[in-house]
Amino acid sequence: MPKWFWILISVVISSSVYFSIRYGLRPKPISLMSPDHFASLEELGVVTFRRLYQPIRSEKIIVLGYDQQLPDAVLEWQGLIKAVVESKVRIHKVYFWEGLNLPPYFEHFETHAFTAQELPEIKKELISSRRKNGLIVFLAPTEEATHLRKDSVTKRLEASVMGPVFSLSQMPLVMEPERLEKLSPSCTDLDVEDYAHRLECVTFKYARSQSRRKMDLSKIQGAIERYGLKEYLTFIHVPAAQ
Repeated sequence: MPKWFWILISVVISSSVYFSIRYGLRPKPISLMSPDHFASLEELGVVTFRRLYQPIRSEKIIVLGYDQQLPDAVLEWQGLIKAVVESKVRIHKVYFWEGLNLPPYFEHFETHAFTAQELPEIKKELISSRRKNGLIVFLAPTEEATHLRKDSVTKRLEASVMGPVFSLSQMPLVMEPERLEKLSPSCTDLDVEDYAHRLECVTFKYARSQSRRKMDLSKIQGAIERYGLKEYLTFIHVPAAQ
């Protein structure tokens, strides 16, 4: 084979890997923390920050997605933000999805309730403040935070000079067999452009992978996986009594 042929093959492979990472199309997720138990959601948030210390500290903007079906879901992000502050990173502002009830702790920061319709104006504010040291936090439902939805808040923030945006979203760690069965078709012949089912497919695959794992489901369980350049998911189980 001529030398130029092998160079061409190398370029094609390298480009494929880059675009897979850049656009969140990684074929296999990277496990950053296997399921473990925690005393509280806040403790899980603190540990999550420690596991993601380097990528978070290098960001100007992070989008934290909360599971709307999980009571007190935002307490995980309260713990993460507390850990951020303790690491001497300044929080400039917290944008939160309209209708979300913030715990009293967030009174320490400047906050602003927002909707998707406000993003054009918010992006102008972000661009003007991007040279400041510190972090701007968005709290939004997982469906609006993940890169796995084409029209999510994170995707809209990226559609500007802001560039790639870090997102960390909550997903269920375990599911009832009936719910798993309902989600199973979401992975059938899934196209990478099928944003409507990508999130459901990720949910199904992870919950199914844990279905035979022995876990103490009487305790809060948490795990972390990376799905793209700046796409992270935290999988959570909270006992009904919590």
